Amino acid sequence: MTNSSADIVEAYDTDAYGNTLIFTAPGTGGWFDNTATQGDQPACEYIFTGRQYDPETGNYFYRARYYNTWLGRFMSRDPINYQGSPLIRSVTVNSYNATGGAMGVSKAKIDAMMAKEKTGKTKRK
Repeated sequence: MTNSSADIVEAYDTDAYGNTLIFTAPGTGGWFDNTATQGDQPACEYIFTGRQYDPETGNYFYRARYYNTWLGRFMSRDPINYQGSPLIRSVTVNSYNATGGAMGVSKAKIDAMMAKEKTGKTKRK
């Protein structure tokens, strides 16, 4: 973050999960040096992915639910609960049941495809 003179007054460092470090003054080696001064309260509340940071908890508010950076996951389910989504049910990788299967493909059809793949009778493009 810069001031009106274009001087850096605060810097943020986040990892892939949103864990945030707030630097309020540079160290001897620069802003992200181990000697840089760290703060608890950011001047800008929108940091990781442009979402609102709660310095008290270290969580981010994503309009409808909170994201916990320490766990790397949301604290609650999506409140829309898949309503209005083209994906009516959630699908996991390599998971299917005997009636509907993954995305509506039956277990028998998946087993037949797997058998053809093992014998090499399928053509790959």
